[in-house]
Amino acid sequence: MLISYRELKHDPETGIRRVAETLSVNLTEEELAKVVEKSSFQYMQGINHKFSLMPDENLPWGSDFKMMRAGETGNSSELISREQQIKIDKYFIQELKEIGSDFPYEEFFILTE
Repeated sequence: MLISYRELKHDPETGIRRVAETLSVNLTEEELAKVVEKSSFQYMQGINHKFSLMPDENLPWGSDFKMMRAGETGNSSELISREQQIKIDKYFIQELKEIGSDFPYEEFFILTE
């Protein structure tokens, strides 16, 4: 099963139901609501401290790093240039071709917005 952040952001309930079905998990409406709540951007942003694996280590991206940056798709330009993104895309598209993968890289990673 493949699902994008864009899909989950657009319709979280449907996306979560798809994941649950794939895993053969039957969710009650109450459980579904709780998963929707706890996987929301707002909730995840509020627990950002839990994403730090090494709180005492001096990390290259600094101690004020936010895992949950903006909750939007297409904001990679905050971290890397468009040229760097194009280079990364070309590399992974070629790697996927070399191993004969039919993974739809362009659908999940190439920005069309």
